[in-house]
Amino acid sequence: GEEDIAVTMISPMDPEAFTDFVTLRHRTSQESFHLPTDGVVINEKLAKELQVKEGDSISVDNGDGAMKKVLVREITENYVFHYLYIHPDYYKEIYRLEPENNALLIKLKMDTKEAESLLGKALIDLPQVASVAYYRDASEKFEDSVVSLNAVVYAIILCAALLAFV
Repeated sequence: GEEDIAVTMISPMDPEAFTDFVTLRHRTSQESFHLPTDGVVINEKLAKELQVKEGDSISVDNGDGAMKKVLVREITENYVFHYLYIHPDYYKEIYRLEPENNALLIKLKMDTKEAESLLGKALIDLPQVASVAYYRDASEKFEDSVVSLNAVVYAIILCAALLAFV
C-alpha cells in the first residue's frame, strides 16, 4: 500500500552471536529459526499491518533515502515495537553498502536496575553515545498496559453480567 510504517532495522555485526540476544521464533509453533541470508524477518504485527506473508516483498528505506524491495522470508513473534531483521550479507546485496553499526545490544551478568544504572551512566558519559535504552523499561510499560486493559475487560464483563441479570 501507500502507508509508511516506522520500523527498527537490525543487521547484526555477528549473526551467530545475535542469537544470544534475540530469539527469532514463530508464534504458533514456538519453533526458533536463524536469520536468513536471502531475505528479511519482520514481526507478526508489522506483517498484519502491511498485509504481507512469508514470500511477499516489501519496500524498505534504510534511513538514507535508499528505497529497496526486500523479500520477507520469515515472520517472528514480537509484541513491543516493529522490527525488521536483516542479515548483513543480504543488506550488502540489496543496498550495495556495508550496514552501519550504530547501536549495541548488551547483556548484563547482573540483571538489576542498579547495574543498568551504573552502565548507563558510564556509557552516556562517552562522546560516542547519544542515548541508552533499556528493554526492561519497554517490557514493564507493556506489562503495565496489559494490566490496565485487564481491569477494563473485567469491568466490562461485570457490567455485562449485571445488565444481563437486570
